[in-house]
Amino acid sequence: MRFVEDCELEESQIIYPSPSNPRLKGLISEDPGIIALADSIKRDGQLQRIIVQKIGGKYETLDGDRRCVAIFKVLKWKTIKASLYEMNDLEALRVRLIANIQREDLTSVEKGKYCFELFYVLARTEKLIGEEAWSNRSARSKLLAQISMDVNASPATIINWIRLWQTYPVETQKLIASNKEDLRRGLVPPSLAMEAVAIARRLHVHPQAVLNLAIKNQWTTDDLAAAARSFGDTPFTFDRLTEVITTYRNNHYRRNIVFDACVYEEIGKKAKAWKIRFDDYINLLMQFALENPVLLDNFIILKLRRSRNEP
Repeated sequence: MRFVEDCELEESQIIYPSPSNPRLKGLISEDPGIIALADSIKRDGQLQRIIVQKIGGKYETLDGDRRCVAIFKVLKWKTIKASLYEMNDLEALRVRLIANIQREDLTSVEKGKYCFELFYVLARTEKLIGEEAWSNRSARSKLLAQISMDVNASPATIINWIRLWQTYPVETQKLIASNKEDLRRGLVPPSLAMEAVAIARRLHVHPQAVLNLAIKNQWTTDDLAAAARSFGDTPFTFDRLTEVITTYRNNHYRRNIVFDACVYEEIGKKAKAWKIRFDDYINLLMQFALENPVLLDNFIILKLRRSRNEP
């Protein structure tokens, strides 16, 4: 991939939306997202150049189809700022995939699909076979680290996106939320769908069965996480999942607690060091305090005296 130059192009010079990007087929200027993008460009200017490559006598977009529609169709500007690159087919595909993954309107499932495709593209650039690279822990870690830098997401998050895409059928994928508005409409949080995958793996059932039960009973991600934590204490089967979560809900009380910022930060560090959830660490602290009343009383007395400047 070689940078050639920055330039300004007229609409007649550009092939957009790219025929190689089927997701943007039928992109129209009336789309609310395009109108919002046009308003932003009108207010602040075109802050990000589109990326193009030369095909014959024209320039094909690799990243920037939406900006083209906003600038040419909505704002009616004559030219658009572009960066011209020379690249081979694999490099062009990589740029398109990264541009797609970074879009804010993608669902976690769609990001998983594009990340998996990007993984295979990167494997080919390393002269590896995709299936072998995915099953090889060292190769997989190396390629996921590269994707992580490209799309600004942790390798763990990327794997979760891919698992969502690989695990659930299309109809279920449509139920998984991609933003806060989807959550307000009652779609399933990605974290709940992922926790269902983890539970299903332990219970040797399909994740769809766990997710269906979670939706039916209005379980939260915390409910499923609590069930997963109980595996080590009392082994159970899928048939007992409802009983386990009901017991957890009946014995778990959630209250809003306000912490000093420094205390919150220290508790977070301790919980992370022990590799346990923040709530679990708080519960252990409370349990210790209740089981050691003398130590607790002495500690409180000391703190109160210091706050009142008493000897």
